[in-house]
Amino acid sequence: KTMGWRHIKVALLYLFCISIYVYIFFQIKPQALIKLKIMNGNDQSTMILEQQRKMKRKMTLCANLFKLNRSNTKTNILRFETSSDHYVHNEYRDPVLTLFTTWTATKDNYARRNTTVENWAMLKPFVVPLLFTNDEDLRERVEIKGWKTLPVLKTGIGIPVLKDMYITTMSKFQSKFYAYANGDILFTDNLLLTLFGVMENIDLQNNNVLITGQRTNVLNISKQESTNFTTLREMLTTRGELFTPWAMDYFISTRNFPWKDMPDVVIGRRGFDNFLVMESQKREFMVIDATNTILAVHHTTGAGNFEHLSKGDVTYNTDLISEYYNNKTVDYRPGLSTCSKYYSDILANGQFVIRARKTFSQC
Repeated sequence: KTMGWRHIKVALLYLFCISIYVYIFFQIKPQALIKLKIMNGNDQSTMILEQQRKMKRKMTLCANLFKLNRSNTKTNILRFETSSDHYVHNEYRDPVLTLFTTWTATKDNYARRNTTVENWAMLKPFVVPLLFTNDEDLRERVEIKGWKTLPVLKTGIGIPVLKDMYITTMSKFQSKFYAYANGDILFTDNLLLTLFGVMENIDLQNNNVLITGQRTNVLNISKQESTNFTTLREMLTTRGELFTPWAMDYFISTRNFPWKDMPDVVIGRRGFDNFLVMESQKREFMVIDATNTILAVHHTTGAGNFEHLSKGDVTYNTDLISEYYNNKTVDYRPGLSTCSKYYSDILANGQFVIRARKTFSQC
């Protein structure tokens, strides 16, 4: 009788759990479960978990008995549906992204770098903004704004080596993703929503992933504009111009990406962006073009959008890449962002998806 009563209790509990999950699945819209609220004008970021706290105790009872399938794969679409149990049972103990850059302090670039410092700080605590610098005054100024800093340890032609910054960052900080972005790129909260979407997809959890995309050029952004995500989004239609797929200014990778195997390319010189896309796809990593879901605003100044071509040693990276491939005439066309085999998108109902892309002849 005792064993029979135990079986009945387990069955009743199981049915109770199923009823809760069925209610969640059908009554709560996936896109409404997570809303990221970044408070414009200050450094406070809060995650609003709608309709979850009331269910926390009930769902904890069910966690070990029943799990929703949070990922649904169909042919060429990897779907993302945000389920509430993930965010109840997995608080963000670690940041989602460690986002790093580097620059030298100059009078001409002060205003532009200041907008970056303010903008990236808005993404805390989900993003750790990090600056590589050996300038003590610059280090103190960004740390006051909540940034982390590390010294530049390895350079080529006096410029930081990209892979060394990734390796050093991963040794010092714990997060789901790691990214380098140029010091004049501004982001909005859709950076985080894209990363949440990738995190929720079971098919991507154990893969080497590289996320990149095109930037949108906007001339002379003020400090006030840089800290208002709504304003930055509105610039797309009023002042923004989507730049060429030949140029990429941010690279988000998972921890297991083999940066140690990459050549010692430096930032700020041409070739390394196309190389990363091309080499990752040769290794059959999952390269995602996030142009549709991550707004990367390039703070353009009077120097224009091809500033790097006026600097010395313009072939430094391409020479290293030619040596890496043992080929003096490397074809960089497969390294366009539009040649990525996958791209992210938002459906009409607000659902985040990753689609397989039809390959183009030039790729």
